[in-house]
Amino acid sequence: MNYCDLLKQRAARHPMKPFVIYGGEVITYRDFDMRCEQFAAGMKGLGGRVVFAYSDDFLFQLTAFIALQSVRATPILLHYPLPEERMEALARDIGASDLLTADNLKDLGILRNPPAHNACMGLLTSGTTGLSKHFFRTYASWADFFPVHNEIFRINTDSLMLLHGSLSFTGNLNAVLSLLYAGGALVTAKGFRPKRFERYIMDFGITHIYLVPAKLHVLADALQHVHPGVVQVLSGSQLLNPAAIRKLQNDNLPNAAIHLYYGSAELSFLSYAGAQEILGNPLRVGKPFPGVRIFAVGEDLHADTPYHVLGHPRPCPLPDRAYFDDEGHLILRGRRDDLQNLRGFMVSASNVERVLRAVPGVSDAAVFLENGSNGDAKLAAAVVSNLGEADIRIELSKKLYRLEIPGKILFRDSIPQNQAGKPDYTALRAEL
Repeated sequence: MNYCDLLKQRAARHPMKPFVIYGGEVITYRDFDMRCEQFAAGMKGLGGRVVFAYSDDFLFQLTAFIALQSVRATPILLHYPLPEERMEALARDIGASDLLTADNLKDLGILRNPPAHNACMGLLTSGTTGLSKHFFRTYASWADFFPVHNEIFRINTDSLMLLHGSLSFTGNLNAVLSLLYAGGALVTAKGFRPKRFERYIMDFGITHIYLVPAKLHVLADALQHVHPGVVQVLSGSQLLNPAAIRKLQNDNLPNAAIHLYYGSAELSFLSYAGAQEILGNPLRVGKPFPGVRIFAVGEDLHADTPYHVLGHPRPCPLPDRAYFDDEGHLILRGRRDDLQNLRGFMVSASNVERVLRAVPGVSDAAVFLENGSNGDAKLAAAVVSNLGEADIRIELSKKLYRLEIPGKILFRDSIPQNQAGKPDYTALRAEL
């Protein structure tokens, strides 16, 4: 079983039901299935091979992902843009054999290390803290969790989800496939324009919104109308700003449940928190999903879940340091691999960023390292806020040690984002 098989089941059951609305164009389940069949017609020789699909076009990514599975190839959606040398390094590491783009199919060499026979897809991590890593997944490693996921987030055959972003990032791909599993539909467009997205909410009757926090915060600021038909807002990969939650609840989406999830490319969904839990403590990422066990040894986090990538141990260590509060909610304290020794004190930039994002009056923030004139590393921050710098520093001093408070704070109208919808730290460093 793979996601092409699932698409054919849904197309046979509801052929005329919309599946993808892309830039206003409505594509039914039957039409999308036919599109994938036509796409796959010239790729039958790729069975058993790992194939990179490389494009910044959402519709091309989704079509290639499913069409390649129809010929029993194993697709990996590459991040876009990706330097050619990094692409070639991935090909060597994985043993990938082909590169599929909108224009050509380029041979990259001999397949040396095929994935396990039951793998239907490959994934890349976002590479936020370094070069992305690759993993392989079976169909069941996600699909077996969809009944739990969809029940909690009220995803069903009547769901129409607004989302945006590249499918090379696992959160977006997981959201689309959970809709396919439920027989729902999705709405997206190439560019992220909040006013146009609000028009989609009204014109198409959107019931669900899935956006990473940075984009959700922008949409929350831009919404002008009340949308009672939206019943669920789902976000992940960063913390949600309490001010954005309150605006959505009070002004625009009065009937929507708002959830933040925590997970990883390797282990899928691990925990989730509702709006009230987040408002009680903005650093919370919730309690474990049913069937998932999370435990901490000191500040080292481990998870035991059946929904993991191939080859991962159970239980599996996680990259984040964390602890549980008195109510059993998981509180993250930053990634282990971003700990920096600043004048003898170990500092986590990601933890400082979480605290900064939780400051009332800060709508978005990014924290990163800069090299001082004497070669010493220092923390710097970019914020979107109507507060003054002194007020922000006072709030940070309540929860951080002195050396953890950024030396420089840049005020911006928005935080630049990478293709994953996360802060573009490289662009921010260039401003210093």
